Amino acid sequence: MKKTVMIFIVAIVCGCHREADPWKESDNEKEIAVYVRSSQSTATPPTTGYRLFLFNSKNQLSTHTIQASEVTDGNRFKLEIPEGSYTGYCITNGEDERIWEYSANSTPSRIYVTLLPDGDYYQEAGDYLAGKTEFSIGQDNPENILFDLERKVGCIRVIIENIPSWMNNLHIQLSGIPEKMNLSGTYSGDRVTLDKAANPPDASGRSTTDLLVFPPGKSSNLTLTYQAGVASETSIAYTLDSILSNHITEIKAIFQTTENNQEINFSTEISAWNENIIREKDWYIELPGMPCQGNGDGINLVRNGSFEDETSGTIPADWKLDGGGSDKIITSVTSPVIDGNQAVRLEGKTYLYQDIEVQAGTCYRFHLFVNSPSADVKWRHWGTWMNGTKKLDSDAIRESSYRNKTEGYEDVYAGTVFKAPEGATKLRMEIRSYTDRNTSQEGIYVDAVSIEKIE
Repeated sequence: MKKTVMIFIVAIVCGCHREADPWKESDNEKEIAVYVRSSQSTATPPTTGYRLFLFNSKNQLSTHTIQASEVTDGNRFKLEIPEGSYTGYCITNGEDERIWEYSANSTPSRIYVTLLPDGDYYQEAGDYLAGKTEFSIGQDNPENILFDLERKVGCIRVIIENIPSWMNNLHIQLSGIPEKMNLSGTYSGDRVTLDKAANPPDASGRSTTDLLVFPPGKSSNLTLTYQAGVASETSIAYTLDSILSNHITEIKAIFQTTENNQEINFSTEISAWNENIIREKDWYIELPGMPCQGNGDGINLVRNGSFEDETSGTIPADWKLDGGGSDKIITSVTSPVIDGNQAVRLEGKTYLYQDIEVQAGTCYRFHLFVNSPSADVKWRHWGTWMNGTKKLDSDAIRESSYRNKTEGYEDVYAGTVFKAPEGATKLRMEIRSYTDRNTSQEGIYVDAVSIEKIE
């Protein structure tokens, strides 16, 4: 499709950020026209709004929120600003205050548009196009302002085929993505995981979902998660090395049965946005077989899961402390408890675990209750599928980020059913606390740990 230069004009409402010091109205303000356009290689998307950041010669900042509904006749808008010299930055779809991180004294390199957290993961980016311009407003020659915009996000297009009818809650997750971008177009911050529900399949049974991201500059991992009956499943990871701004990277994921298994080639072909797409080789995903169905057998495979048995020193019977938790502070308590008469409290950097024999391909229901009274405490559950001493893919049964305060006891697994992966011979059920050991009597309480086989 032939691309042409497109000019989009919007009406500005001069609404300053709550921390910025807005310019004072003065007699020498001039009315100017502002134009926003994109180049031939950057098709401008439907825009919900714009955000302008203007710096005067004294580096004083003024911000302006622009609504797309305020477009005036003639594809132009009017803005009144005082005479002087300015450096301006414009970004599309930036009207949501929650995505911005800056203060009144921030320089352009310290003004960030950020990804929004959503539970344990992050939402995708907006379709951000950004541009910079310098201009002067004189007494006799007010000039028009023109912003040339370039897209600063990449698009991952995931096409999923052969989706079984019993598969539910299909999500796409992409890890290793930068958390934010500054006005200069530099990506930074923590490397986070994005999560997005896959679109429903069309009449042909194909689901197509676009995920907008800040380009990571290095490889990232793509996985699919879904419900198979009562079990939560996570696919093997697919490594992507070709996420570029203003480009679409397309990957086709095909669910298949074991007898149709094929070798996967992960090579990449580079091309541009629009009809020219970065097409990854097809990604074949082995189906887990029929989903887990039925109820638990009523037998708790965790020994001393409610910590009622006698301790060996301070360590509960049938439990161990991992050497990675250097403080090893654990105490038996009678309050608060949720099951029986006792629980345990972990303080400092303490890792408590138990190894449980499992069978590959078998489904298990998980429960682990944690009570964290203080927001100053860091902790997380850290389950691991293992084959002997070899650790298997375990992302689905561990916490990727730290947790803090809870409202009483919380079942961190919420009775979710997981299927032991191929090759698994045991499960390490582990809970980790990361509290500063100098924080006296602060810690987490653990009780009612259970693993139950699904019949």
